[in-house]
Amino acid sequence: MDGLPADLELIDAHGTDALPRSAAGRAMMEAMRQVHEAVGHTAREPAVSPRFAAYGALADLWVAEEKAEGAVFEEGLLLAAKPGSAWQEEAAVHARKASELMAHTGAFGAAQCAGTGGGLPSLGLADTVCVLSKNAALAAYASAYIAHGVQAEGVKASYMQGKDRFLGAYEAVREVPVMEPDLIWEALSRGVRLASTLKSKGLLRACVLTLKGRGRLIGPIEGDRLLRFGVSQWR
Repeated sequence: MDGLPADLELIDAHGTDALPRSAAGRAMMEAMRQVHEAVGHTAREPAVSPRFAAYGALADLWVAEEKAEGAVFEEGLLLAAKPGSAWQEEAAVHARKASELMAHTGAFGAAQCAGTGGGLPSLGLADTVCVLSKNAALAAYASAYIAHGVQAEGVKASYMQGKDRFLGAYEAVREVPVMEPDLIWEALSRGVRLASTLKSKGLLRACVLTLKGRGRLIGPIEGDRLLRFGVSQWR
C-alpha cells in the first residue's frame, strides 16, 4: 500500500490523466483505462472514479505477494470489499453472492459486487451487479461502472453520503422506490449493454444484474442456480 494515499490525491486532481507511482495506483488506472477504452469513454473526468478499483488492486497485490512466497491458490479469489459503515451488514450477503457466482460459472478469477444490496456503493438503481473477471481490480471497477449505468428515466431514488479510506467521499443510492416492470427491465438492459460490451472485449467472464426481483445474466450461468440473489424472473 506504499504510496497509495498520495496516488489517490493525484487521481482526484488529474482524473484520467493521473500518473500514479504505486503498484496499486497503476493497477487502478489500468482497470479504468481498459473499461473506458472498451465502452468508448473519452472524457477527462471518469464516470466512475478509479478509486473504486482500489480494494481490488490491493487484493491482487496481496495474492501476488503470497504466490511469490510459494502459496498456491486452487480456487478463484473472492473479493469482499466492505466500504463504509453503512455497508458492513450487507458485506456478508455480498460475499455469499460473489462466491455463488464463481461456484456456478466454474471459472477462476475475482468476483466483486456493487449496488444497493451490498458491496461497492453506486449511483445506479441496481440491487446487485456482480462481476467475475480475470483480476480483482478489473472486477471491482467493472462492477462499479456497470452498476452506475443501471438507470431509468423518471425514477427518483433516495441518496446518502459516505466516506471511505480508499473510495474517498462519495454519494450513493440508498433506496429505490417501487418501479413499473417495464422500467425495471429498461434499467437492467442499460447495464446489460455495458456488461456485454466488456465481455466481448474479454474484460469480464460473467455478470449478474438484479433489480426489484428481476435479473439479467451475462456469461455461462443459469439464473435458477443463483439462490442467494432473490430473483423470481430472469432474462
